Amino acid sequence: MKFLSFSLLLVFAVHSVAGDSKQRERHQQFSIPEELGETLVFDWQGGAWQYDNIGGVFRFVITSSAELETNKLYIQWWRDLEEGKELAYSLAVVEFNEAPEFNFNKVECLNNACSQLRIPAMHAFEGFEQKIEIELVALGRYRVKL
Repeated sequence: MKFLSFSLLLVFAVHSVAGDSKQRERHQQFSIPEELGETLVFDWQGGAWQYDNIGGVFRFVITSSAELETNKLYIQWWRDLEEGKELAYSLAVVEFNEAPEFNFNKVECLNNACSQLRIPAMHAFEGFEQKIEIELVALGRYRVKL
């Protein structure tokens, strides 16, 4: 009986880790690229998000820094107000920013709200192209699909 329980636990653990490697959901701390001294390479604003009784548009920001030959990627949620727009949430996509290896191209929306998107990227050191998909699941939360 102990062997069966251990076997089931092991199968569950392996399945959980394998499933986690395909798609991870992130919720990171507030990070504003303009305040980090990085150079703006590209930004795009559009799509739509809604959370409880607030909503707005997304902004995708690609930056570079003087010491790196690669880009960093940020996602922002801008809130629509009567007076204009207000930054509701801004975060770095840590999967690509902690150890930058890619140069990103323009964001491609995969649905009308632009909550699912594809970002073509070129590996800066090995020269291969990668199409990265990101799903924006809630305010300040996303999933990366590689």
